[in-house]
Amino acid sequence: MSYPRIPKTVYHPELVTKTKKSVLFLIATAGWIIWLYIMLPLIAVLAWAFGYQRLEIFVLSDSVRTFQTLKIYASAIAVGGALFILWAMYNWLRFHARDRRGSLKQVSAQDIGHTFGLEEIAVLRARQEKNADFSFNADGQIISIEPHRSAINATALGSPQTSPDHDKISGPA
Repeated sequence: MSYPRIPKTVYHPELVTKTKKSVLFLIATAGWIIWLYIMLPLIAVLAWAFGYQRLEIFVLSDSVRTFQTLKIYASAIAVGGALFILWAMYNWLRFHARDRRGSLKQVSAQDIGHTFGLEEIAVLRARQEKNADFSFNADGQIISIEPHRSAINATALGSPQTSPDHDKISGPA
């Protein structure tokens, strides 16, 4: 059974301007550089553990400078952690007892039908079904909604029974 191709609804690279692409590229590059700078000491320690000798020359030979570097890293981690904790506390104090979200308005069957290109009666029939099968055209538009034939309707021989009281629910083609 072949399934229809559903179009990508979010991915539209032609809508992204060259300026925005350049800015996003610069941000990603800066992020990678910062990440490599932060991870470089760990990489050096792993290299030393596996026998790379340069670490002994630059780090272990000058223990005072190594200790100062470790203090700088520890301070940066502590400041970053403190900022995250303060930010979380601020947000908790500001939002913990408030629910600013209101209830959503009820969407009518006519609105749903208009959005998906269906008639209101097709939406109302689909709402009544517990399970339904949706068929799509090549452009990803709903072309029909049929009641799902479940295993509950199976006969003793294992073939599904058809129920004559269910009509095919169709939208405009």
